[in-house]
Amino acid sequence: MADDIVQDMYLYFQNNKKEINDYYVFLTIKTIYLQKLRKEKKIVKVVDWILIENTIKFEDGLERRETDREKKLLDALNALPFHQKELLLENQTLSLRKIEKRFNIDMHFAYREIKKAKREINLKIKKQYDDKK
Repeated sequence: MADDIVQDMYLYFQNNKKEINDYYVFLTIKTIYLQKLRKEKKIVKVVDWILIENTIKFEDGLERRETDREKKLLDALNALPFHQKELLLENQTLSLRKIEKRFNIDMHFAYREIKKAKREINLKIKKQYDDKK
């Protein structure tokens, strides 16, 4: 990965006519590294899960037992109002502007509802965790 980052840094500076010092090179390498980390985030989409008696079957045919945390997460997700659940699921693949155009709603409304949904899920999971203690 380090070799790739250094190579990307050289490509970045290839057409640069400015004077390049060590600090500028360091900042460029740091920025390229952080961009790579953001791109490599692994996200498990809730839509891909079909629950059957504590067994998760993925669309690609793989199966595994669900964990207690996943069960709590899905219970909290299913307890949300329909519009919040749909906006949250759509936001996994679409930006807020695309959601605005697709559903003809205000982008800020979608943002607030997604934020409320995430807060509700976190509160319900925390409450279930506190009840267990």
